[in-house]
Amino acid sequence: MALLLALSALAFTSLGSLYTMMRAAERSAVLNDRVKTMEIALRQGLSGEVEAINADLLDDRLPDELEAAFARFRESLAEARDVALG
Repeated sequence: MALLLALSALAFTSLGSLYTMMRAAERSAVLNDRVKTMEIALRQGLSGEVEAINADLLDDRLPDELEAAFARFRESLAEARDVALG
């Protein structure tokens, strides 16, 4: 009987560890996705700026495009902070 209780406690502890590891892996995947989204947003903003400079097209579109790219970046950063802290 004691052996059964000991094995049950060991199994329960192992399940808790597995759950903790799965939550950490899930959090890591979400953070990785948010970082990639931030990187894409920054690259899009910079790409638009470079194209505008090369084409000498510094018109009213560029600030809007940059603001949209950086808005996506800030949104992803806020989501990453929520995941990391929460």
